[in-house]
Amino acid sequence: MMKMKKEVFVQLKNMKNSVILATVQAKNYQKTNVNLVKYLTKDIGIPGVYVTLNKPFATIKETLNESKVDTKLIIFIDAITKTAGGKIKKAKECLYIGTPENLSDISLSMDQAVTSLPGSEKFLFFDSLNTLLLYNEVRTVARFIHFL
Repeated sequence: MMKMKKEVFVQLKNMKNSVILATVQAKNYQKTNVNLVKYLTKDIGIPGVYVTLNKPFATIKETLNESKVDTKLIIFIDAITKTAGGKIKKAKECLYIGTPENLSDISLSMDQAVTSLPGSEKFLFFDSLNTLLLYNEVRTVARFIHFL
């Protein structure tokens, strides 16, 4: 798994009811996201919600599938396709939100998606919190993160 240290994954496995923030260099961003989601779904075997703020759902799903990630364990929340003027193709595993600016819709969709997942262990993955700062005030984003 890339150059990510094994200790990171051991620590992730032992963390329950935690919020984990990974800071990643831009050049490693996509590989790190894929590896983290792959680890959560394949190695730990838990379902989750993937909130995409940077790339459309179709692109993310294709990338994950190419990396042998079981996307059947993931509900996607796409907050960028409409904003970027992309074509929305209905999919049962994706909830489309109008814009990353609408944190209320993102919150409601997250709650709905997490609640619909089976079991007590689940994950919530944001591909980029920085993107929220492009569309929202710092104070608003801070409150949103605290809410999480």
